[in-house]
Amino acid sequence: MHCENLSFPGLSTDGGFAEYLLTNERSVITLPDGVDPAEIAPHADAGITAYHAVKKATTELVPGSTAVVIGVGGLGHIGVQCLLAMSAATIVAVDIKQDALDLAQRLGVDHTINSGEENLVSAIDSITDGTGATQVLDFVGSDETTATGPDIVAPGGDFHVVGYGGHVHQPAQALVDGELAYRGALVGRYTELQELMALVDRGAVELHTTHYPLDEINTVAEKLEHGEIEGRAVIRPNG
Repeated sequence: MHCENLSFPGLSTDGGFAEYLLTNERSVITLPDGVDPAEIAPHADAGITAYHAVKKATTELVPGSTAVVIGVGGLGHIGVQCLLAMSAATIVAVDIKQDALDLAQRLGVDHTINSGEENLVSAIDSITDGTGATQVLDFVGSDETTATGPDIVAPGGDFHVVGYGGHVHQPAQALVDGELAYRGALVGRYTELQELMALVDRGAVELHTTHYPLDEINTVAEKLEHGEIEGRAVIRPNG
């Protein structure tokens, strides 16, 4: 994702919502036996992005520490499962949708917070006995979520910005006093996609998807814009 000759289908080159996409052999991995490519297609983007962020976070997570996942949507529900599979930390899921929090509970998180009804800072302060979260993974990336960093991250902790659309506005002293680091996460490496597939193969990570034909792409885009897609939408080529 940091290649000097970056080629990103749908962004820097043509591609994305098409029946055929030109790629190269290096971009192809072997799937576990019996796996339908359409069922796990989002892992090549959403999955590897969530895994890449979680993998960085888990290097700082030990039993007794706390990880917070903000946004249990298309990326966040994958991130929750990766955290559950890769760490022994206490996991807290945050969302404004009760359906998303119900999903997080079914997946096995330790705590859920409806930030539309509860004060996020107070709730995390209560869960962590005032110490804050060692690692926060923000799959929303709005001004409102990134602004919570200094108030919910433990001293020396990291706030991983995975979703984007907002900004990070913090006094320099807040970063210095808490040794707080904001860390971005962009997709992932080829080897990390293989590692994610190993988790999929053992049943540790499952996708929640809805399938649509390619000719309904505009309808799907509207649903996504209005927050009407649960999990990930998979677009199948027509025919």
